[in-house]
Amino acid sequence: MTRLGHGELTLDRDWIGLDDIVSVVMRRSKPLVGDLEVKLDIPTGLPLLHVHPALIEQALFNVLENAIRFSPPRGRIWLSAVEDDGWLHVDVRDSGPGISSDKRDQVFDMFHTFSHGDQYAAGTGLGLAICRSILAAHGGTVSVLESATRTGATLRLSLPLPKPVDSTAGEPL
Repeated sequence: MTRLGHGELTLDRDWIGLDDIVSVVMRRSKPLVGDLEVKLDIPTGLPLLHVHPALIEQALFNVLENAIRFSPPRGRIWLSAVEDDGWLHVDVRDSGPGISSDKRDQVFDMFHTFSHGDQYAAGTGLGLAICRSILAAHGGTVSVLESATRTGATLRLSLPLPKPVDSTAGEPL
């Protein structure tokens, strides 16, 4: 976490499809899902990402783990992706209590946890802080999208897509 925060982490980038990252994350999270329903909407034909695959997998896993933790029994989680103007956005939406607008920035602070009585298990408060640092190291962001309280929360992971390269000149178009 310290190396990430100070920009000292070397990114071992590789080309990978989002579908491969999601597949690994779903496999890792399977023991945690229980009776929750996870719906995937990952379009085919998305461009490849040029990222450190294990770090992006960890960032997505951290967000999905939070969604699992805050969803009620037999709840739903939606994981979707969209390409938009040079960015790939991955949204994870849960069916939990939501995040009030005055708390949206705090969820990314280290060691910050939310108390919802004993209904939701508390974590360490590091998962989303780590996610934010991983995305920032890749030139991306993570944010909480607007939602009504008690209708769940949607977290968006945004990664810049590599610019197409002109194969004749070897430079970005």
